[in-house]
Amino acid sequence: NPLFIQVKEAQDTVLHTYGKIEQTSESLGFPDRPMGNGFRVVAGQRVMQSQSDAFLGWITDVPTRQGTTTDYYVRQFRDMKGSINISALDAEGLKQTAKVCASLLARAHAQSRHIDDIAVYCEADKIFDVHMGRFAHAYAQICTQDFHRLHSAVEDGKLPIQYAL
Repeated sequence: NPLFIQVKEAQDTVLHTYGKIEQTSESLGFPDRPMGNGFRVVAGQRVMQSQSDAFLGWITDVPTRQGTTTDYYVRQFRDMKGSINISALDAEGLKQTAKVCASLLARAHAQSRHIDDIAVYCEADKIFDVHMGRFAHAYAQICTQDFHRLHSAVEDGKLPIQYAL
């Protein structure tokens, strides 16, 4: 069987790019490690994955043509992603899919070094689920408004589109 290794550039996080929030190796639970984007990506993937890739690693400070440096992370390429056609689900199917997604997300976060902080927050706020429901509802309204704006822009000829076959 062929083995494919994928090398991907490890760019700044959206937290840093848009929020100017620095992530440090200490905040990831590795106070003695030099921090680079490659290490940050690998550390996060090792926490979130149930079974880590044996080939997962990083390369730091690779020179670029622009005279700067960048980081990369390396992993075994295995395209085993599945997908679900959400629009084809009935109410029960959507509910079950949401439960699976929530379980996977909770399981991944349960492995993070901040699980105690999350547990204390949820315990202190007895209506955390209500807050999450309100957030989800407000976010759904924003997405619906965005969709209608997009649809109007297409209909008005302000936004060119091309349909895929």
